[in-house]
Amino acid sequence: YTRKGGFIDLAHVRDTADNALALFYLIKPKLGQAQSIELPSEIGHRTFELEEFDISHLTASERWELAASMAARLAFTMAEAHEISQWHGYRSFALWTEAVSAYSIEDLYSNMLGAKIALAVLTNNLAMTKQQYNYHMTAWLASTLEWLEPVPKEQTNALFRAIDGNWWDSNEALPNKFVLLQ
Repeated sequence: YTRKGGFIDLAHVRDTADNALALFYLIKPKLGQAQSIELPSEIGHRTFELEEFDISHLTASERWELAASMAARLAFTMAEAHEISQWHGYRSFALWTEAVSAYSIEDLYSNMLGAKIALAVLTNNLAMTKQQYNYHMTAWLASTLEWLEPVPKEQTNALFRAIDGNWWDSNEALPNKFVLLQ
């Protein structure tokens, strides 16, 4: 839990950031061209269809920033679509529903945070190699979390208990999707 950002799910932060990076390196070489980006299957088939648009008036720097912005937004869209799909019964694993995780209080904010951090790393040209990206992503994430003012583990657990019965119900058995109340 953080004072400025509430509950943060680091797996969602990093997953969305990593997706933004991957999308950037798919979008950038064909920026402005029509392209179909096939995504790995996750709760079903996924594709981004990008239409052609004119980039002749943009500088190289503006093109870089546009590709990074598009990638960050599309990565967040992927995360959003995942939440919607799993709430409505789509699954990655046939035997286990993921509806219990859909729309939990930390997910979408954490996804947005990952997209924003990835955008900062990309627009600052800090992801030219996988090693460089991992180094800077780790550093930016640590700095961001520090800025968000994390509270101690005991306080975080107390806050989870405080929302029990309001946002989630610890008396419900998994995998009941109504473990989440709101």
